[in-house]
Amino acid sequence: MIRISYRRIWVFLFCVVCILRAGEPELPTVEDIVKNVNAQFQKVEDYSATIELKVEMPHVRMPSKKLQFYFKQPDKIKIKAAGFAIVPKTGLGGSGVELLALLDSARVLRQDNRGERIYWVLTGTINPDSLNTGSWHGGGAEFGREIIITIWVDSERWVIGYIETVVDSVQAFSVSSVYAEHNEGIYLPMVTEILIYTSLLRGMTYRRPSEGPLGDRHDFTEGVSDAMGRIRMEFHNYKINIGLKDEIFLEK
Repeated sequence: MIRISYRRIWVFLFCVVCILRAGEPELPTVEDIVKNVNAQFQKVEDYSATIELKVEMPHVRMPSKKLQFYFKQPDKIKIKAAGFAIVPKTGLGGSGVELLALLDSARVLRQDNRGERIYWVLTGTINPDSLNTGSWHGGGAEFGREIIITIWVDSERWVIGYIETVVDSVQAFSVSSVYAEHNEGIYLPMVTEILIYTSLLRGMTYRRPSEGPLGDRHDFTEGVSDAMGRIRMEFHNYKINIGLKDEIFLEK
């Protein structure tokens, strides 16, 4: 008669679980990640850069633009552009800590390998009011009730490499950045690309230039199926910690 020792089985299973967990990386706390991201950000007192901007979006025609961009701690931003330009605030200047601070109930999910970089992945919900969505014509309250943001933070450089945003269980937009070391230990983006999915544009309106300023407004997603907008920014000619004067950032 075969006698089964359940105690031995449970001990064996416990040992297997311990061995598997021993191979997993120990996850840092959200506070540790925020601290390191902020330390990286504080290395940059100010900088200027030239941005090549390309916009591909349903019903929006805008030629490629060259912009002059200025940043100064803690949150001063100035953009100089000739003529009309759509310039997203996401991915420009500000600290990743500000984005992380917007998350409610933030938690670290896992370690993730993307290409040659290793990231800590965090997620949390965010209050729609903090995104100022009401400033969009036709956006406002119907924009979304639940916004979930997932953030990939480079585990060595402590910069944000990827952001994915889901609104009411539908993917809305994503941001990806490729960084380079410019001064010793200072990492700033070389390329930032923002993908805006049709779900985010739904409810936003525009006027057709051919109809004039009094023409009817049309939905951005009118006649569009499964399309998305793309904004690409390439950064050149960085000048870092050069002592920019406050006067540069005054409105003109």
